[in-house]
Amino acid sequence: MDNSVTRLWDQHMRSDWREIAQQRASELRKPRDESSDATTLDDIKERLDKAEPVSDAAEPEGGADYFVISRRVPARKGKWRMVSEEIKDRDSED
Repeated sequence: MDNSVTRLWDQHMRSDWREIAQQRASELRKPRDESSDATTLDDIKERLDKAEPVSDAAEPEGGADYFVISRRVPARKGKWRMVSEEIKDRDSED
């Protein structure tokens, strides 16, 4: 690739940026390990179920290892649908 963007990257970025990009691209082509994805998702769900909400002013002892910000969007706002029917129905089943 020889264009303005790559010439700028060659001039201003790390000298090995092309090799790094090739390595990352080859990793993206690898098939995903669905069993580890499921394990990770189960772990996240378990942690979320055990989590206790705290106030904005509260700071946990020893600091936090991680935190989760959760937001809710109404299905409708006035006459406008904010999320699709499939999403609304799926969330009501859980």
